[in-house]
Amino acid sequence: MTNTTSSGSGRVRVGLVGAGGFGSYTADIIAQIRELQLAGVAVVTPHNTHRDIAVAAARAGRHVFCEKAMAINAAECHEMIDAAASAGVKLMVGHKRRFRPA
Repeated sequence: MTNTTSSGSGRVRVGLVGAGGFGSYTADIIAQIRELQLAGVAVVTPHNTHRDIAVAAARAGRHVFCEKAMAINAAECHEMIDAAASAGVKLMVGHKRRFRPA
């Protein structure tokens, strides 16, 4: 996990999970999400890992930005939504619709 740090006031600390190669994560990263003083987490790992990371981040009180695909099925998507709602954090899924008509 990459941790963007800042010593200045007014800056937001965000953890970037999986930003290297094709993206990977381990249970150690989920532990780091809990330990680091982050405002949010950007999940850029393979989509079959999104639910575990996003739910752990939400339960740790971190806002979550998740790249598409959100998860591997609708049930996992609902788990992510429910975890964010229960924790009172934001969950955002990045999806470009560049070639779709307005």
